[in-house]
Amino acid sequence: MSAEHTVTFPIANRMFGLDSLAKRLNALVSDGQIRDWHPGRWIDWGHTAIRITFDSIEDATLAKTLCLQHTTASHPQLMRLDLAPTATAPERDGDQ
Repeated sequence: MSAEHTVTFPIANRMFGLDSLAKRLNALVSDGQIRDWHPGRWIDWGHTAIRITFDSIEDATLAKTLCLQHTTASHPQLMRLDLAPTATAPERDGDQ
């Protein structure tokens, strides 16, 4: 699959968050809005995001729009403007 078919979804609550994403993607498949989707690898050991591959660019675009919109509405701290892992570490309290 090409990179255009792959979307990185931010995940809250690790496996519980992945379960919620899977349910939303499966609902899109059941409704005939997208074809199959294929889970990929977590982007890091903290399981903060996962790559999902779709059968077409159109499916990836629709799923990204609908699922990221839902995710960021319920968890605004997960808003990601990039689709690739970032190299910067989050700031900690006390860092100057």
